[in-house]
Amino acid sequence: MAIDTLKVAKRLREAGFTDPQAEAVVAAVQDAAEGAEFATKGDLGEARTELKAEIAELRTELKAEIAELRTELKAGIAAVRSALRESELRLEARIEAIKADILNRVFSLILGALIVNIVAMVGAVFAVAKLVAR
Repeated sequence: MAIDTLKVAKRLREAGFTDPQAEAVVAAVQDAAEGAEFATKGDLGEARTELKAEIAELRTELKAEIAELRTELKAGIAAVRSALRESELRLEARIEAIKADILNRVFSLILGALIVNIVAMVGAVFAVAKLVAR
């Protein structure tokens, strides 16, 4: 980058610098600028274009990865739902089996009580018949 040293020195003098001070500042700036690499507007435009392209590429990659993860997640959710449904069906079957067992036991208890009452009634009838027969 070219620096107009005369113009800079003149501005510094106008701002109150002495000639030696102005020349020292201009020399320091010129030395610093000589070894430095400055980006031009074209360089910046090129870098901007490259960055935009990289961002677009990353955006595309992220969208693809998100879509893949979404698919995997949906498959995982479907598998969990299926496993839950299978568990639900097994539990319902066990509940029905337990209900049937309970009904059988209750029926057996009722039947047993009924038989005991019938036997007691038959015994009572025989006892009354013996008393009547005497």
